[in-house]
Amino acid sequence: MHTIKDDIILKIQNANNEQLLAEVYRILQADEYVLSLNEIQLLNEADASINKGDYFTQQQIENRTEKWLNDMK
Repeated sequence: MHTIKDDIILKIQNANNEQLLAEVYRILQADEYVLSLNEIQLLNEADASINKGDYFTQQQIENRTEKWLNDMK
């Protein structure tokens, strides 16, 4: 029975792309996912927006979606 682990090992063994292999190696070296500076900045901006009340509720999204779908008719 092939497992995901077996499939990953086979793909790595057959890979010739140095960039791909370097990225796989980087991921395997990390104990946990490390965010890039850009990802951290985007999360901080999103958090600031939420703190300012700049977001939609689930009900608002559902209403906007329903209106959009009705407008397409």
